[in-house]
Amino acid sequence: MNNYILIDRRELTVLHKHANRMALCAVDWIECHNLETAIFEIGGWGFKSLSDLQMATLYMNLTGSKLITHRSHMEQVLQDALQRLPASDIVHVEAHDQARKVKRDDKGHYRYTKGQAEPTPASKAPSPRTVEANHDAEADKAYTAPQVAPNTEPVFAPCTPAPFAASAPASREPGATPRVTTPRQGGTRAIVFEVADKMWEAAGKPTTQSDVLKLRKQMMETLEVEHGVKRTTSSNTLGEWQKARM
Repeated sequence: MNNYILIDRRELTVLHKHANRMALCAVDWIECHNLETAIFEIGGWGFKSLSDLQMATLYMNLTGSKLITHRSHMEQVLQDALQRLPASDIVHVEAHDQARKVKRDDKGHYRYTKGQAEPTPASKAPSPRTVEANHDAEADKAYTAPQVAPNTEPVFAPCTPAPFAASAPASREPGATPRVTTPRQGGTRAIVFEVADKMWEAAGKPTTQSDVLKLRKQMMETLEVEHGVKRTTSSNTLGEWQKARM
């Protein structure tokens, strides 16, 4: 089964790795709610959306090795390093419960702690994970990372911060069709672009500054509540989306 990684997008460091994306979402809320982060499937679309420089920096921060090579080789060597990185010891249900104790406007630092009902206060943001470099893979320009079986366990919900998970369901008229949430795959950037494109098209593709700013606020609200994308992250990514579309 493939794995997901939680990265600090500003520092380009790996913070956690786990096979359950929702477990990473909960830990992201506990430990990184004041950071700009993203969750990628190793080798997935979001992973491949990183630029050459971002991949090289992520690899150097992960292994301590500076690698200058062509794109496809960098992808394979980085993927190899991430696959060899030990997974974080996270129990999804525990992480979900601990995340509920961290309020949205809390500026403190916390750590997920296995076996406890509440997160542990911390003095700083989480430390990056590291793994030894594979120098044989670095030297082999035709190296291919070992393939792993695709995820077979379905993801039943998008990456929504746990504090929102306990909210009472919205009331609906008798006989109305319940809203079904579509599972999301890939990185945060892909989610932001997809939601922004749909909302922009539904609004008639406005281009005036006042209309776009108003729509962006609506997009940020939707991304935070329905998809677990923090406002700091969605604001920056929506800036990229706006430049690409307008």
